[in-house]
Amino acid sequence: MIEDRAKVAFGYPDGSGWISIRLFKLAPWIPIKVHREELIDGKKIMDEVLQWYNLPEEVRNLQGVP
Repeated sequence: MIEDRAKVAFGYPDGSGWISIRLFKLAPWIPIKVHREELIDGKKIMDEVLQWYNLPEEVRNLQGVP
């Protein structure tokens, strides 16, 4: 589980996965099917986000994004 309002299931034979969210604690889960290509693209994007996040704060500030 990512957090208490989101959970992910993946590893299906076709490479797809499911992301389920709920907007507030007592709401029902809302499942969203994610295709293999979307998961691959999302991983690439999150890898870039992590690389940026791991830069020292002064480097991020020099780029104009704190």
